[in-house]
Amino acid sequence: MLLIRSFKSKSRIASVLLGLMLVVNCWAVPPQAATKGEREKSTVTQQKMMEELNRYPGLLEEYGRLLERFQREIRLPPVRTQSQLLRMLPQSTTAYAAFPNYGAAAHRALDIFHEELKDSVPLRDWWQHTQAGLKNNNPEALLKNYYQLSEYFGEEIVASGTIKQNGGGLLLIAEVKKPGVEDFLRSVVKELAGKSTPPQVLNLKELATAKDTSDHPVILVRPDLVIFSTDLKTLRSFNTKLGSGEPTLDTTAFGKRLSESYQKGVEILMAADLRSILGQMPKGRGDDQLVLKRSGFADVKYAIWEYADVSGQAPSQSELSFVGPRRGIASWLAAPARLSGLDFVGPDAGLVFSVLLKNPAEIFADIKELTNSPQGMQQMANLEPMLMPILSQLTGDLTLELDAFPPASSEWKVILGTRDVNALRESLSPLLTQVQPREIVKDGETYYLLQVPNGRKQLDVSFSFQPGYLVLGSSQEGVAKAVLAHRSGESLGKSEQYRAALPPGPADASAIMYQNSAGFMNAILSKLPPEVTRDLLQANSGQSVSVVNALYGEETVIRQASGSGASGVAPVLIIAAIAIPNLLRARIAANEAAAVGSVRTMNVAQVTYASRYPAKGFARDLATLGSDAEQSAPRPARAQLLDSVLGCSSGTAGSWCTKSGYRFTIQTNCMQQRCGQYVALATPVSINTGQRSFCSTADAVLRFKAGPPLKSVISASACKLWEPLR
Repeated sequence: MLLIRSFKSKSRIASVLLGLMLVVNCWAVPPQAATKGEREKSTVTQQKMMEELNRYPGLLEEYGRLLERFQREIRLPPVRTQSQLLRMLPQSTTAYAAFPNYGAAAHRALDIFHEELKDSVPLRDWWQHTQAGLKNNNPEALLKNYYQLSEYFGEEIVASGTIKQNGGGLLLIAEVKKPGVEDFLRSVVKELAGKSTPPQVLNLKELATAKDTSDHPVILVRPDLVIFSTDLKTLRSFNTKLGSGEPTLDTTAFGKRLSESYQKGVEILMAADLRSILGQMPKGRGDDQLVLKRSGFADVKYAIWEYADVSGQAPSQSELSFVGPRRGIASWLAAPARLSGLDFVGPDAGLVFSVLLKNPAEIFADIKELTNSPQGMQQMANLEPMLMPILSQLTGDLTLELDAFPPASSEWKVILGTRDVNALRESLSPLLTQVQPREIVKDGETYYLLQVPNGRKQLDVSFSFQPGYLVLGSSQEGVAKAVLAHRSGESLGKSEQYRAALPPGPADASAIMYQNSAGFMNAILSKLPPEVTRDLLQANSGQSVSVVNALYGEETVIRQASGSGASGVAPVLIIAAIAIPNLLRARIAANEAAAVGSVRTMNVAQVTYASRYPAKGFARDLATLGSDAEQSAPRPARAQLLDSVLGCSSGTAGSWCTKSGYRFTIQTNCMQQRCGQYVALATPVSINTGQRSFCSTADAVLRFKAGPPLKSVISASACKLWEPLR
């Protein structure tokens, strides 16, 4: 989900605003002593995050409603079709980044947030609690300062970088819209004094007499511009050239390429003149230079990334260009064509990567040419007789599907295009004879199953030969599902959901990465407590986001474009992707702490029972230590030493009582009427509620063992072999 990047700018401002508040709130946790280790510090943070959801029910739902208002009411700066600042930068500029002035939009976002605070009890309670721990890290104050500063600036802010063999410099430039910026900057610097090393603020008169303080940052305030620089030397050089009539960046080939981006309309523009940067880099060893040349990346020219929410245009576009036709590794991406491997992918897939590569046999030859060590060359020579017959039958059409996230627990499938599936089967026959896969025939299709050694575990792999394809997967059922999708025509590649998520332009591509929030959400929701699941569903409002990032391999350039069928839910998913793993760990930590406390309570109850009823010794089970519904006087059969949950009426010998994600039991060793030894045991209900089991005996020492939940009760002697809890 962290890969979902193409949500609109309004939602992006919302995420920045609330994300900053959430992050700072976590930082407000008092730091733990270093001697206790990072694990304890992490646990404190996780517990705090879990407490946030438990303390403020409905917070995620309110967050989703707030995002809707951001999306509906915030007006963003219009796209820009030209740049005055571009015409001021030096010809030596090799890196460029331009951003709009988001000050007014950020200020409106803050106003909406305050309005929602008045109407939303969970949001208001959470924010009041958060502010109490923020102290000097209040994001609201930072946003207010940013807005006040932005009022002095024009519509665009540009960063410019220059890389040279003897160093370089960075410039950050904005046009001045109204007077007073110098006084404002000086007041901000004064506030920062003593807390950090703020930049020095200079006007033109002070610049003339300023002493060079090496790499100390400096800000120059001119009547027309505010210029930030990493050092005084770079600032002086740039200021001297301003208005001197010297050629500027817009007269260079790199500058003209940037102007082309502006003409299409941009919101954010980032670029690097890679050709010039490589030319300024120190020359490496001869072997390194040869490898770089053979890879094809010695021919790179420009890297460009554009973002603009313009109708009929992909919101995010980028390109990597070359000075000539792509070669070596840079040429592995084939020309755009139909990605037929998508016909085997189900429409409910969570993440799909499909790519067209040039001839795999040629790729192997390129790898051989890049190998420059004798050992590596020998290994390639040994592999060639076995691999070349197989690679020669592959087309380079490769598709990977994950049904859900995280990848470690999801079902995967790989679809490989073949020139002749029977010839591929023949080429693989020597290998298949050695591994001897099991053959299964089902519904007229033949599937093969084998186990591949993977450390201490076995990796299950199933595969099937289909006309023009080899389909592999983590299970026979998954491969059969892929075959059915292809046979029925009900596949991702032919679905409206996929087509709607494609970037504007041709449907053919060299590679795509497809993401579907429904797959992610289903995997997440299956692991969450019901109350969190409810809030996420309400915040999501039943929406589903499909995102496609596409690559297009052209002769001298590789282009990228992203498209999205919807965007409102993306920030919620991003927050969920960041928070939920921590929340789950926090819930587990809280459950484990409660389980330890319950086992201690069971020990105390046993000691009390033995002293109260010496003829009985220890209690036989939890039911004996518990309470009954009538709350009658304590007696040997119901000692009233545990509450009705931990000492449940069904907690007889061999049975369990459940509390806070754990199951509890007591097994006692009894001789005739008296019981002289026992084991108190706590084990998680599932792997999502705990990762350790706990036990204790009559010695009252708590012990633990990490691993999956126990299915049966252990003996007291087995308990004493577990690691003591410290």
